[in-house]
Amino acid sequence: MNRVLTYRKQKAIESKRLWFSENCYERLAEEFEATVGTHDEQIQKLRQCIERLQADHRQMLIRRYFKDSGVEDVAAKVDRTVEATYRVLSRIRLTLRNCMQGGSTQ
Repeated sequence: MNRVLTYRKQKAIESKRLWFSENCYERLAEEFEATVGTHDEQIQKLRQCIERLQADHRQMLIRRYFKDSGVEDVAAKVDRTVEATYRVLSRIRLTLRNCMQGGSTQ
C-alpha cells in the first residue's frame, strides 16, 4: 500500500511541474546563441586588459584568482600587509572594469 501511495504522490508532483512550450525552448536557444559570440569577445577583451596591467599587479591577480590563493598568501608572496593587498586587488578590479567598459588600464 505504501508503494502505491508513494507512486501516486510522485505522479501528482510531476503533473504540477512547469513545462515550457516548444516556442519557449526555441527562444531560449536563440538567446543563448546570440550571446555566445559576445561572451568570447568579452573574454578576449579581459585578456587584453590583464596584459596591460603592471607586471606585479598581473602576478597578484593571477595568484589570487587563477591559482585560488587567499589574500593572506598573496600578501606574503608580494611582501605586503593583508590590508594593503586587499586595497591593491580592489584597485586592480576597478582598473579592469574601466578597461572592459572602454577606458584604459592606466
